[in-house]
Amino acid sequence: MDIVYTNRVPGEARVHIELTAEELAAITEGSARHAYRWRELLYEADRRLNPDGHDQYTEGAR
Repeated sequence: MDIVYTNRVPGEARVHIELTAEELAAITEGSARHAYRWRELLYEADRRLNPDGHDQYTEGAR
């Protein structure tokens, strides 16, 4: 599970996170370790997409 790349251009902001079928299954089955790593990646993606601070969609998610 890892962030593959971040693309932030005018009008488009995307982050691509890659995970294996096994990692996805572990997350959906409630693996605390995998869920923790997933949250870490989401926070890192948010930081990359919003380098000057978190936007209205992510601020309350923590």
